[in-house]
Amino acid sequence: MATLERVAMLKPMIPPAWLCAIALGAALLGFAGSAAWGALQPQVVAGSAAAGGDVAATPFVDARQFGVRCDGRTDDTAALNALLARQAGHRIVLPAGTCRYSGGGVLRDGTVLAGNGRNATLVSVTAAAPAQVLTVSGYGAGVQDLGMIAAVPQTGGSWIALSGTESWLSEFQIAGDFNGIHLTGVGARVSHGRMIRGAAGATRILVDGGDTSELIEGVLIGADEGAPLAGIRIRHAAALIISDTSVIGQATNLLIDPGADQVVASLAVSNSFFDNGERANVAIEPGKGGSVVRSRLTGVWAGSSHKSDGVAIDTSMGGQVMGLHFIDMHAVLNAGDGIRLAGKVSDVVIQGGVFAANRNGIAAESGRDIIVSAAMIGPFGGLAANRANGVAIAPGVTGYVISGSIVRGNTRGQIDDRGVASAKRLTENLVE
Repeated sequence: MATLERVAMLKPMIPPAWLCAIALGAALLGFAGSAAWGALQPQVVAGSAAAGGDVAATPFVDARQFGVRCDGRTDDTAALNALLARQAGHRIVLPAGTCRYSGGGVLRDGTVLAGNGRNATLVSVTAAAPAQVLTVSGYGAGVQDLGMIAAVPQTGGSWIALSGTESWLSEFQIAGDFNGIHLTGVGARVSHGRMIRGAAGATRILVDGGDTSELIEGVLIGADEGAPLAGIRIRHAAALIISDTSVIGQATNLLIDPGADQVVASLAVSNSFFDNGERANVAIEPGKGGSVVRSRLTGVWAGSSHKSDGVAIDTSMGGQVMGLHFIDMHAVLNAGDGIRLAGKVSDVVIQGGVFAANRNGIAAESGRDIIVSAAMIGPFGGLAANRANGVAIAPGVTGYVISGSIVRGNTRGQIDDRGVASAKRLTENLVE
């Protein structure tokens, strides 16, 4: 009986079913407030302005809680700039919609500004010539998953300046810019985005930070009616990598033009497409005192220039070019030559590739120490022959080798060799 009495005394302590349900609900609410649940529920943000405090230990900041509306009517400039200053170091999320914005925002160390997708969140730039719309100056700071559009025609300024060490931009779309992206930061990178409808005279991506080891990867720069000045312009850089990128229909798709005391060195361009340029698709034109050295283009297409060459190397403005390698290039369908060398050019290797349907496949107007090997120059790849010569070597070119290439079927001739006779080698070519 004593045992039964003890059981009877314990029985009332067992909670009824309705009390169990309340306890379970409380436990779920506790989970809902956790960081893990917050990551799944973007509208739940602790420490918001409504709560009267700074964000602490939350996965992101909901910009709507700080007065950023993105409704297409409100000027969000002041609210967004204040938010970027107050919540530096956090991930700040803009809602879907259009944010009217004139610029001046600064992303400090660790700050990430993100949208809800490059076609869902649009930053509409309301200033015609903003100095910088967004300055990404902090270590590891970045911008992702949003688009930027011009509310008014753009006449100057930059939209996204990546000046911070390892600053970055990814999953973006930019339309209507004068200078969409400006890279100067050490280790800065641009990846997986699209740029369309650049303003007249625009430079879509400008690189001039010096010895900074930057990256441009997976970017599509589309055809434009206004013929911007350049798709990618490189003025001062070392160890810049451009890969898996397509630039179409700019005045010059890839412009490399260092000025006085500027150097472009160790540039590596690979698996990229430069097409339908108004001028040369790839123009290497160092100015007086500028240099382009030790650089390589591998697996690159340079085709369909309307008025000029696939690749134009020209130092007539007083610069110099030394140590360029073109590996497996397709330079085809250009109004001018496939590759043209002019001026103070040396140490150039053209290895492999197809050169068809140009004026000359390869033309050296001047230069020294030039190698052409294993190239196919003529009606190859389903294209027509070159309209003049396969290879044209002008008087004064010295120290060159043409070997192991097939040069066939070009309209005027195959190898028009007028270079310095004592310093050349033409061997094992199939010439027909």
